[in-house]
Amino acid sequence: MEKSSPSIYRDVHDLMDLPTETIHHIMKYLPFQEVMKLRRVNKRLWLLSGMELLWKDITISDSSLSCGLISVALNKQIETLNIRNCTIQGSYLKMLNLGHSLRDGLSTIKFLGLQGYKGSDIIASIIVAESTELETLDMSENRYSMVSTTIRKMKDNNKLTAINLSAVGGHYA
Repeated sequence: MEKSSPSIYRDVHDLMDLPTETIHHIMKYLPFQEVMKLRRVNKRLWLLSGMELLWKDITISDSSLSCGLISVALNKQIETLNIRNCTIQGSYLKMLNLGHSLRDGLSTIKFLGLQGYKGSDIIASIIVAESTELETLDMSENRYSMVSTTIRKMKDNNKLTAINLSAVGGHYA
């Protein structure tokens, strides 16, 4: 005797036949970079990938990120941004727009992971300085110049309670 599948899945032939709730549930378990790739498939996945719940906790490793992506993430009210061994790139105008977005109070970042960050010291320091809700900062495995620039730009009224500076300048520093 053949087991019958639940009625909701009888007519499912591909991913797009699944109910919206099911696709969204699957997307919650995908790495952020894969969710961003799904955005390019069709309008339905583009809309689903824009749901704010998917943007609360972003972890990306070993990638080149755009200022535009960071600005979009800020607009989605992210709380955790962990960008290990990444760079943030963009034109001068895009960097200015990112800075303006941060200064306008859009940042709700509470944890920022810049472990092994390879991008512009200025962009990193602006993100840290203007993230007024930032509580934890991980700058481990970074260059002295990045750490120095970031600390100099920090504001006195920040909410930081923890900073990880392990292996700054190299393992023997």
